[in-house]
Amino acid sequence: MIKAMKYSEIKTMEELEKAQESIRKRIGRKGEAVRDSLFEVKDSFTPVNLVATGLKSVSTVVPFDRMLLSVVSFLKRSLSK
Repeated sequence: MIKAMKYSEIKTMEELEKAQESIRKRIGRKGEAVRDSLFEVKDSFTPVNLVATGLKSVSTVVPFDRMLLSVVSFLKRSLSK
C-alpha cells in the first residue's frame, strides 16, 4: 500500500516531483478501474440482456410460460390444418 504523504511537509522540488508522480500513478490506476467497470456495465446492457431481464421480471407477475405454451400450441394447430 502507498504511504500517505503529508503535502504540507514537502520541502524540496524532488519531494514535490515524487508526490506529483505518485498522484499521477494513482489517478492512472483509478482511471483504468473506472474504464474497466464501464466496459463491464456496457457489456451487461446489451439488447438481449435487457429483453431477458424484462421477461424475467414480467414472468414473475404474469404466467408468461403458460401464455407462451398456449401461443405455441395454437400456432402448431393452425399450421397443421
